[in-house]
Amino acid sequence: MSEAATDTIVAGLREFVALSKEKRRLEEQVKSLTTRLGEMSDLLVEDMALHGVQNATVDGAKLYIRSDHYCNKRGGVSMEVLCDVLRKTDLGYLVAETYNASALKARIREMRDQGVPVPEVLADVLSIGEVQRLVATGLGD
Repeated sequence: MSEAATDTIVAGLREFVALSKEKRRLEEQVKSLTTRLGEMSDLLVEDMALHGVQNATVDGAKLYIRSDHYCNKRGGVSMEVLCDVLRKTDLGYLVAETYNASALKARIREMRDQGVPVPEVLADVLSIGEVQRLVATGLGD
């Protein structure tokens, strides 16, 4: 490999490392900001409700309280039990048979690593491949 090619690759690798470090720093910053915003939101919603404030405009931003509804499976309740209850209450149309994509990927990789051919009927319905990615480790600040 020529010296110019080596220099080009090294320069690209240096930029990759620098961008990876910056990405990590920004992700940590976003995590911290998200936590702080959550804390502030809880306090401000309580204060606004206490004082009868429904909305406000501050620094050009319109702020208001929105109700977000949620519905989650309770802890300790199995997916099977929940699906049975949904079927019994005429909500069975919400239940869908599915597969675990991560487990399937792991099993296909295992088969390929062991030289076991993927059954043709399965290969016909899957997109199977491999992609190379550059990964940086040891990016500590």
